[in-house]
Amino acid sequence: MKQSKKYSILLGILTICFVLSGILIPGKLLSLQEKQEYNKVYSVQKQYLSSSAAMSRNASQNLSNNERLQLITGQWESEIQAAKNYEMSQQDYEIVAIAKEQLKQLYDNGLYPVDLSSGYGNWYIWKTEAFKAVDTTFHTYTAYYWKIEFQKYDQSQTHTIWILEDGTIFLAETSGIEKMETPVLNTAENVLEMYRNNSPEENTVVLALDFSDKKIEDWFPYGNLPASDMIWQGLTRITKGTETYAILQCYNDKNYCYWMIPYTEGYQN
Repeated sequence: MKQSKKYSILLGILTICFVLSGILIPGKLLSLQEKQEYNKVYSVQKQYLSSSAAMSRNASQNLSNNERLQLITGQWESEIQAAKNYEMSQQDYEIVAIAKEQLKQLYDNGLYPVDLSSGYGNWYIWKTEAFKAVDTTFHTYTAYYWKIEFQKYDQSQTHTIWILEDGTIFLAETSGIEKMETPVLNTAENVLEMYRNNSPEENTVVLALDFSDKKIEDWFPYGNLPASDMIWQGLTRITKGTETYAILQCYNDKNYCYWMIPYTEGYQN
């Protein structure tokens, strides 16, 4: 009987100890861990960031085209990723139609050697790829763009176009044009006229820059040049409101390239 009573007392004491340890020990451990973790900084993991397509789209709506190009060129640290079709604001055939219209404007202004619009488009097949440049700090601010490749029916010509969703072509290159007449950026005034027509409400200032001491590859942030023997055709700085861009052109016997970048003094890729 006494042994049973002792056993009950011992069991009660063990139970109380167990309950108290369950209450006190976790608190002590948390306090110790808190002291150990104090002043340590950790990167936020991607899965906890607002990187969904909808949230990225919403956060990126107010980016200027200059900021979008900064993301795409890497001036604003970013990561280039393939984009899903549902992330894009247009269908592929819609952006192809827009690209043809914008190329027609470049052609009319003497900034591109071929017109792909209207009946000319029937001679070309096309394919598209959607991309996005996502900032590497918050994984939220995103620039969406398309790469479009046109190929002539006989495979003699190809045209590669990179275009923002609003229709801004920031890279247009062609290869395989026989006896191509050099596309001419006649004067800075011609470019000024084009930009004034597109944005008559904005104060646009154009300045032709000296490119004699500049290497083309240092000013080309969009992958590889179409050919290694390209030479300068033009380098023009354009200021629209508070944003400044550079329009660049180079060519050889069968290739021509036009591209746009955010401009900063002493820019080098």
